[in-house]
Parts: sequence; C-alpha cells; structure tokens
Amino acid sequence: MSIEALFSARREDAEREAQLRLLAAYEVRIRPSHKVPKVGASPSRRVTAKRTRELSAEYPTIKLIERIDLGVLWRINEQKATLLPPHYQTQFNNFYANTLAANGERVVTYRQVQRESNIGRYHPIGGLALQNMLCELRATLVAHTCWQLDIRAAHHCILLWMARRHDIDTPALRHYTQHREAVLAEFGVPRDEAKTIMLAQMFGSPLSAQQHGQLPQFVVDFHEELARVAERMWTLHDNGVLRGVNIGDLVQRSRKRSRVAPKFVFLSHLLQDIEAQCLVSAVEFAQARGCHVNALLHDGLLLLKDARIAVDDAFIDALQAHIEQRTQVAGVKFELKSLGACLPLVV
Repeated sequence: MSIEALFSARREDAEREAQLRLLAAYEVRIRPSHKVPKVGASPSRRVTAKRTRELSAEYPTIKLIERIDLGVLWRINEQKATLLPPHYQTQFNNFYANTLAANGERVVTYRQVQRESNIGRYHPIGGLALQNMLCELRATLVAHTCWQLDIRAAHHCILLWMARRHDIDTPALRHYTQHREAVLAEFGVPRDEAKTIMLAQMFGSPLSAQQHGQLPQFVVDFHEELARVAERMWTLHDNGVLRGVNIGDLVQRSRKRSRVAPKFVFLSHLLQDIEAQCLVSAVEFAQARGCHVNALLHDGLLLLKDARIAVDDAFIDALQAHIEQRTQVAGVKFELKSLGACLPLVV
C-alpha cells in the first residue's frame, strides 16, 4: 500500500493492516487478547494538531520521509519492557503506532523555531522522531540502514569562522579546534566528560573557584576568551538582535529565566542558527546527489545507505564546498560518525 493511500485511509484501518502484514511476515499468531493501540485523535489532540499546522505555516520547515525497518521496530516493541525506561514507553508506543500506520515511511516535518521565533535549530513536530529519541534507540533502528554524517566540533568551527570574519583574535579557540584530542587528554577524566566541560564554556557555564584550581589553565583562558567574543558578537549584532529577533528581550520574558548571561545566550542562538543554515544546505546537496535524507539531527544528517552512492572523502569535500558556496560559512568539516551503542536487543 502506498504512503498516499495509507494517509487517505482511516488511521485505525491503516495501522491494523500494517501490523497484520508485519506479524504475518514474522509468522506470529495474533492472540485473542492482542489489541492494536488506538491512535485516534481526541478533541484536545485535534486542537494540538490544528495549532501544529498553524505553526508550520508561520516558521520555516523541512519535510523528510523517515524510513524505519519494521522488523527491527517490531522486535523493540516486543522487548520494550526490558529495553526502555518505564516513563519513555508511552512516547515509544506513539512512535510505534504512527510508524506502522505509515508502513515504515512516515513524513516528519522539522520546524525552525526557538522561543516562538524563526531562529535556531530545526526540531521535529508531532512527537518522537529519529532526531529527538534516545540515542541507543535511534542507533538500533538505523544501525544497518543509515550513515550518520556530522559536523565536527560544529559550534567551535563556526565561531572560529565568525571571529576571523570580524578580525577577532581567538588563539585559545583556534588551538582547541586544531588540537582538540590533545586538549581533552589533559583533563585527566574520561573524554566525554572533558568534551562536556569544553562545550559548556560555549554556552557561558561559569567556572567556580574550585574549578579554577582543578581544571587545566587552558580552560580558564578559553572561558575568558569566549566571554570577550560573546561581548563583541553582542555589540556587532545591535545588542543581541538576530534576524530581527531581540534575544535579550526573549530571555527576559521567558518563564524559565536563564542563569547564563544574555550575551552567551545570544551567542548560542547565533551559532545554532548558522549551524541550521549549513544543515539545510547539506540536505539540499545530499538530495541533489540522489541520497535519501532519513533524518535531520542537530549537527548532522542520517543518510539512507545506497550501494549506488559512495559517501567518501570526495563526497564530503563536495558537500563542504557546496555549503561554503551557499552560506559563505568556511571551515565547516563533516565526518562519518559512529551511530553509537545500540539497545541489547535479543534477535
């Protein structure tokens, strides 16, 4: 059954048919007590769906078809009690039902909106998707079907480009982008912890007096340098205005007041916005090359594996050149990245 037919049919019937076909393929008998989860929209859900459509019209969007291996999805559903945290299973149930209803090819809409303004990253609307689910769950679903292509040290490289563009000297930032692994090794803690500390500095995380004595001197220098850069970027953008949106006002009006200085909040929004522009150009490039973009991540893409397409150094070089041509952002480097650990799925 085609995607168009599935969406035009009644939702319950489409879901039931998809599940019957899946169960038949795995020679599983439906017990009398087995019930397919109902996903019919209640009045409140219809209101939410209406609001979602309104927001989609107001803000920039990208639509991608998320292809999921139904066999893997079915096995995860059978073992979810042991694989997923209890509080997460309701979200997964909705994802499972929606994906079955779409026969494993669900249209996901990503909307660029941050604090009710069309800036920042693209986020999926309509519930759980590959971008916003648990990393282990995503890795399990696409382990054999997708490549993950990420921007390496995205925010650091984008900020370095911006600093050069405005003649701001950033020796610590430049050193970190060129020698990241050596710097992280100086911390004396696991790499992921060291990376988190360095990333937190990009968002203005304050250093306590105790941390000043425990962390490498480079981190203190890096923190002070970023404070100067954030101040300069704030001034260069009319005291925190990004594409007509006053970030400072948004922070002040937010119900969850940030403990981070508004200038660092503005810097993070600015970096995320430029990152999003790069990813939009990456989607454009990949689709022009015949790739199926399976999902948009915060700093990368999931590309469906295709024997006819080689995602090699030549592909990545051409991708980076396309992004620089389209956005004028130089120095953005992509790399094939491991999907990470999978759930301990019993096959």
